[in-house]
Amino acid sequence: MELDEIQLLAIKAESTYDVDPTPAVTADLIPCTNLRWEPASTRISPKPLRHGHARTSGHNSRKHVVLRFDYQLRGNGTIQAGAIGQKVEIDPLLLAADLAATYTAESTPAAGDGFVTYAPTVPVTDGASVTAYWWTQGKLHKLTGGKVNIERVRYTADQFAIVTFAIMGRWLAPADTTFPSATANFLVSTKPPIFAGGTITYNGSTALVIENAEWTLGNEIVPRFGANSTDGIKGFRIVDRLVAGSFDPEAELVATQDFWGQFAASTNFAASISLGSTAGNRVAVTIGDIEIIGAPYGARNKMRTHQIQFEACRDSVASGPNAEFSLKFS
Repeated sequence: MELDEIQLLAIKAESTYDVDPTPAVTADLIPCTNLRWEPASTRISPKPLRHGHARTSGHNSRKHVVLRFDYQLRGNGTIQAGAIGQKVEIDPLLLAADLAATYTAESTPAAGDGFVTYAPTVPVTDGASVTAYWWTQGKLHKLTGGKVNIERVRYTADQFAIVTFAIMGRWLAPADTTFPSATANFLVSTKPPIFAGGTITYNGSTALVIENAEWTLGNEIVPRFGANSTDGIKGFRIVDRLVAGSFDPEAELVATQDFWGQFAASTNFAASISLGSTAGNRVAVTIGDIEIIGAPYGARNKMRTHQIQFEACRDSVASGPNAEFSLKFS
């Protein structure tokens, strides 16, 4: 018997694709909730002529695994230095989502105005990848060659912002093990900020009354099938991306914010969401242009709202192919 609450997750960047770098129970731990380990395969069943309906034994082929978990979005208390040595704890996950990091150092020592920005990129090779170790009370589960999608980032007024990560990678058979001992540096001490007092900017306005907002990175991850590889899978690649999301402003007069007109004309506007106000624990997402694809009405506490749905677009052809989105820690 295993207790469901007794578990740990460690994730580490791979120096060489699909080569296990041995995540440590100290430096590589990821504090998470709602973890789901989801093995997947293609079922192959022989269907010879037979006496009845019963099948003969087959194979579970092309085995791989998808690891999903929730993470409370936060900084690390030191990223305001803008130094690569002060990486945020989810840095390996963001890089394996094909987001490239750009560090901007603080203007003077201890100024606290440095930051790191993650923006989409399209690698010519496999790109960055991760190995994940998941310890339950009596077993160790491993995943290698992992590529990452941010399935959803959910913001709710006066709550933590919750990131749902999904990692697709090579499935390795779980093995019995002793649960790791407790360590002093189990968690970064920085408390996740609450989504209150932050700013949602849309179409140049910060006045919209919004309770909920969310976005997805929308990475499409696929296996690379190869007969000369273990389980018939060479690895995993991100082959497409569609940043999209939603928010729920209180309904305004058309003269104040014409969501229906913006929907009808497919007009694009810049948008951003900021979380946290303390240096080292601020996270901001910026989308250069969003296009409303739906604006149905909803209700909140008997007050009419819009349920705005959007997709992210490039600012312009001149802005480059990966300029629609950025994530900043400062």
